Amino acid sequence: MDPQLKGCIVDLVLQVELLWPSRWSILKLFYFQNQALCTTFTMMSAQQFITMKIMSDSFCTFNLIGVGIATFISLPMCNSMLLERTRALVGSERPILDAVLVAYFFLSYTITGVLIMTSLQFRNKIFFSPTIRICSAAIHPKEMELIWICPMLFETTVFVITTIRIYQTREPSGACFSSRLFSILFRDGVYYCVSNSSSAHGILSHRTPNYLVHLYGHIHPLGDHVRRLLSTPTQFNKSKELIVHL
Repeated sequence: MDPQLKGCIVDLVLQVELLWPSRWSILKLFYFQNQALCTTFTMMSAQQFITMKIMSDSFCTFNLIGVGIATFISLPMCNSMLLERTRALVGSERPILDAVLVAYFFLSYTITGVLIMTSLQFRNKIFFSPTIRICSAAIHPKEMELIWICPMLFETTVFVITTIRIYQTREPSGACFSSRLFSILFRDGVYYCVSNSSSAHGILSHRTPNYLVHLYGHIHPLGDHVRRLLSTPTQFNKSKELIVHL
């Protein structure tokens, strides 16, 4: 099982307790829904990386557009979690700040909706490439280059506000500022870096034997054993347990 999938299923409660206070039930609900979406579409997308068979064009179309629609559903929940955390950290007595954050929220959501509509327009050009054995699209619209602008602006704003707030509430000695900032960055950032790195490692470990089979027609049993060792989620789980305990 892919390490990221195992993390979604096994350590879900620990992740929620780590990231969100128990009193924020709506944020917990958003987090559970996001995990369900990620698990479902990660399993779907993994089919094109793991299988040795030719996938149908209709499956690729359903998969790619499904991921886009799942992102359309997931993005407002993610931004809502960031928005509520920022409000709780800074306080609700700053209406201008709230207005700016809400504007970023709706702008990023609108951009995502435009991208989904764009992907629907070229759905007839999505196909499975038998050469590289992966789903592909015949075109790459220029609108895709804008996909990261609004989310990056939103997350940068949240990061700057968090840093300023921690600095304002630091102890007079100043020693607390760096430690609190580091702990928050470690908690909110390192876990996702570990998840993404493990996911990329899992895809690589699956794609390498597929590529060898495509070139040579078979793979030695010893090579398959090595692949299974590379896919072992032990180190990934140890990293997550360390972060949870911290």
